[in-house]
Amino acid sequence: MEEKAIHSVGPTGPDMAVYQTNLCGFLRVKYEHSKCLGDLRRGIEVGMKALQTLSPISVTYLRCVSHLGYSLVERNQANDIEEAIKLWNGVLATASFPPVYRVNLAVEAIPMLKKHGKYDAALKIARSGIHLLAKASPRSIQGSDQQHISRKYAGFLSDAAALALECHDSNTAVADAVSLLEEGRGILAGHEYQARQDLTRLKAAHPNEAAQFEGLIFQLNNIPSSSESYEAIEAKLREADRMLNALIERIRCFDGFKMFLRSPSTEQLYAISRKSGQAIVMINISFRCGALIIHNGVLKSVRLPSVYESVLREWVWKWDTSGAHGCYQVLEHLWKTITFPILENFGFQRILGEEASAWPRICWIPTGTLVGLPLHAAGLHRKEDGQTVTDWAVSSYSVSVKGLIHLYENAQNARHETNAKPAALLVAMPKTPNLRRLPNT
Repeated sequence: MEEKAIHSVGPTGPDMAVYQTNLCGFLRVKYEHSKCLGDLRRGIEVGMKALQTLSPISVTYLRCVSHLGYSLVERNQANDIEEAIKLWNGVLATASFPPVYRVNLAVEAIPMLKKHGKYDAALKIARSGIHLLAKASPRSIQGSDQQHISRKYAGFLSDAAALALECHDSNTAVADAVSLLEEGRGILAGHEYQARQDLTRLKAAHPNEAAQFEGLIFQLNNIPSSSESYEAIEAKLREADRMLNALIERIRCFDGFKMFLRSPSTEQLYAISRKSGQAIVMINISFRCGALIIHNGVLKSVRLPSVYESVLREWVWKWDTSGAHGCYQVLEHLWKTITFPILENFGFQRILGEEASAWPRICWIPTGTLVGLPLHAAGLHRKEDGQTVTDWAVSSYSVSVKGLIHLYENAQNARHETNAKPAALLVAMPKTPNLRRLPNT
């Protein structure tokens, strides 16, 4: 169909580049099913021709780069991958395109570059995409299959953290990985657009700036009218982007908003670990699974070579659908592959019988599929030999380090305001669903 359209409009027809872009995309999809190199070569040929005539600030140009980049990486001849990287970076740096379009391009590029071991280039693109997430509209990253969309973006963030560990030396890798995860998870958490967390506080304290922020985000992500020229659209988007950057800097000058849409600094990571008296453990699930640990003024990583996302999904399914036997199996797997290697790295020992105040404390921050599994309950419960997390440490959870920082800041402010003493809330649960009643209850 597109081939016929190309022949019918002639070499200089006004819609030629659009048809060529569509054909490039069609041949890409065809190649994915046929694996015919002829389709790939033809797609690259028409895609290159389209780029020569398309305006570099048109949305069709971005679509063409998306199709062409994939095809170049798949062909992988001479400088194909370098050319694809150049095209992707060019689009990511162009303020003429809505932020969510550029984020999606980054999400699409990372798996292709990982496949060919181009980790440095992938990390640069991932970093650009994460920075753009803060400017993407909440509505623009939602859809009918919200679970799939959330998983896609969460996987992108985890890949970025894993890439940081692959590309850096040990002194900077963990800090960079934590920063990327925190920046992204500060925006995407719990299948919702987490920028609202900062925005809720902003609305309460500075409603005018909050309204301006939402308005500029809408402008940046609103699909422009086709009646406007590319130049007019570019001018509007660039001005909105400039105004948003200036507004964010102004908001960060307000008391209590220095961290607005920012990830914690290394100093803040150390400080919250000291204040909370906990070891903070972020578990990143990606092509390189590992734990990112903040403890006693040290940032380090523990590789978890026996953990795979596909296996984790099976564990989640078993945990949700199986009886007691299946649950015990999941808890044993968690212990052997995740929690015990981490506890052992800390140098913790079994502490059954000691005073609770002497027990070490761990704040778990799971990511991805692992969010649905109980790390605090992991262990070899059927052996009754103290090989469980509860025998080694006291556990708690947080969605992010930034969330932990806010929690302690709010608690400190509340104590100053009310002079109230800390209190605990205990909830009795004598009967657990699908398990026997506890003795003496």
